[in-house]
Amino acid sequence: FNSMDSARISPLARQLFRIDGVTRVFIATDFISVTKDDNEQAWNLLKPDIFACIMDFFSSNQPVILDEAAVSSHDTIINDDDDETTIMIKELLDTRIRPTVMEDGGDIR
Repeated sequence: FNSMDSARISPLARQLFRIDGVTRVFIATDFISVTKDDNEQAWNLLKPDIFACIMDFFSSNQPVILDEAAVSSHDTIINDDDDETTIMIKELLDTRIRPTVMEDGGDIR
């Protein structure tokens, strides 16, 4: 998420954007990445607020994403009208490319 507006489907991301200096939030299945403004506070000052925000959020049992369909990888679901090449590409994305990218801390959307 690049802004509070783009984070409208994620209560967690909205909470993180309320912290001064947070400019981006990336949420994947097994990690959260927060980017700060270079001109704001140092990481050692922001880190306690970010950590507390995340811990408080998960204690509240709210969903991380309100509309899972809006952010899940529906682009790689095999449809009845997909040709053989499209099916092979989608399977390759799901079985080889996405897992490799996620090992490095990213994801494919």
